[in-house]
Amino acid sequence: MSRVTDPLPKTRQERMKEISLRNKEKERMKEREKEAREREARYSNGHLFTSLTVSGTTLCSACNKSITAKEALSCPTCNVTIHNRCRDTLQNCAKMKQRQQKLALVRNSSALQGVTLRNKTPMMKERPSSAIYPSDSLRQSLLGSRRGRSGLSLSKSVSTNNIAGALVCVCGTLLKHIIHALLYIMLILSQSTDSLNFRNRAMSMESLNDEGEVYYASMLEELERDGQDFEADSWSTAVDSSYLQTHRKDVIKRQDVIYELIQTELHHVRTLRIMEGVFRRGMLEEVMLEPGVAHAVFPCLDRLLALHTRFLSQLLSRRNHSLQPSSTTNFTINQLGDILLEQFSGHCADEMRKAYSEFCSRHLKAVKLYKELLARDKRFQYFIRRVSRGPLLRRHGVQECILLVTQRITKYPVLIQRILDNTKGCEEEAASLSQALV
Repeated sequence: MSRVTDPLPKTRQERMKEISLRNKEKERMKEREKEAREREARYSNGHLFTSLTVSGTTLCSACNKSITAKEALSCPTCNVTIHNRCRDTLQNCAKMKQRQQKLALVRNSSALQGVTLRNKTPMMKERPSSAIYPSDSLRQSLLGSRRGRSGLSLSKSVSTNNIAGALVCVCGTLLKHIIHALLYIMLILSQSTDSLNFRNRAMSMESLNDEGEVYYASMLEELERDGQDFEADSWSTAVDSSYLQTHRKDVIKRQDVIYELIQTELHHVRTLRIMEGVFRRGMLEEVMLEPGVAHAVFPCLDRLLALHTRFLSQLLSRRNHSLQPSSTTNFTINQLGDILLEQFSGHCADEMRKAYSEFCSRHLKAVKLYKELLARDKRFQYFIRRVSRGPLLRRHGVQECILLVTQRITKYPVLIQRILDNTKGCEEEAASLSQALV
């Protein structure tokens, strides 16, 4: 039988390359966190600011100074380009005001047509005066009291000689009151309709608020409970120090990598559940987008979630079976190659390959579609702002989640290789790891 030889020690160049890759990954994570923090701040004065790459000759619309590429913001609604630091000094979005005024005129005209139709239809019930007028005093001030109105035609006896003039006077007065009443009803209806629509929309979105927790708390409760066992940075800091001292250095390194694999897989499943249970569900049920649009933003999400939920369940089960008696933190996983070989070979590997091929190939289109929705759909903007206020979602925006999923498939070869490098004295385990890596 051929023996598995120990891997050659890494050269200085390889070690420096690994350090450089880790530093670049940390920098990318910091940039994504910074973008997530700035996302909320880009909504100001009616503008919807987005980052923009500009030339050195572009001038800021607020201070008329040149803008560098790092700090350029642009509002697609009114086409202004400003510094990041100048967004608070910019005046309100002009086109946004125009759109609001046009919408108000359309609503007012539609409300007036609705009032006319109701007056002409005898079978429809009249609205109670309490639903139209907020108070009796305001109703009396606009239309006059019933006694006052009846007095217009009955308080004075009209002779037959001036009956024509009296009728003209009465009809003119009544017509004036009717016009005032119709104008006021039109105003009340438009305001009540706007407030009702906003209130209904706010109530439907309210479940997403409560500091971003209520809507998806039940969905993430089980995952958060499992994540409590992996809050430490590494296996070395998660187990007791006395238990740590009983292991060799190579065993400690192997357990650290296995711990990192389970911890990052848990984070990956959390990302997929946020995409499915918060963003996609909100797009379908709250924003009322078409299912095809939600699928285009999050392609083959159900398949990915099923694959990784099963994989995570196997990893957590192996960890629980490896716990020391009467201990909830001390564990040593001696065998993991069988789980990795099952996940990355055969039917499961084919499903992963198909799912990630589809998801990664549609990455750019999905992000472009998301940006278009965010720029043109006000309900979608409101939904994204509301859910992004939660502490868990500040680092898990739609674009961040999509990017994390596309990057996850590249992490497995690195982690399995590191586990294999620190596996010594067990040829069967090393063989399974090698096959899983292939």
